[in-house]
Amino acid sequence: MRADLTKELRTAIATAQIENAHIGAVGIGVPLVDKEMTAATAHVLPLANARSHATHPEHMPTAAVFVARATASPLTDIRTVARVYSLTPAEARLVEQLISGASLTEAANALGIAEATARTHRNHIFTKTGVSRRTDLLALITRLIPPVRRPH
Repeated sequence: MRADLTKELRTAIATAQIENAHIGAVGIGVPLVDKEMTAATAHVLPLANARSHATHPEHMPTAAVFVARATASPLTDIRTVARVYSLTPAEARLVEQLISGASLTEAANALGIAEATARTHRNHIFTKTGVSRRTDLLALITRLIPPVRRPH
């Protein structure tokens, strides 16, 4: 990792330790690049008032660091999103395909359904979520899925 980015990450962590309120609820994003020039982002997120509720606050963590590589395929669990918008299992499967980068045709092929069926599912998804374009759907889903995926 580049020295300047390492310093920036250390500064973000130190900021979280000293002044949790300064980094706000959204945290600090730090760009990362390894020797092979693979991009990633480190997200330094505050842990809400962990110290103030602890018996020994000096030993409590103040922030969590999550690293997301640009080359990683999106690992998402959209079950909660599907429940929010009452998506059928078939619609949820289509959303999973779409957020992984598949075109509608590719998603239909991967799911073993006709492209017309995929279009129908997509239109139902748009209606249920209140969007009219794929980019708006992907933005909505991205905002709603948790940033951390628990292992199965």
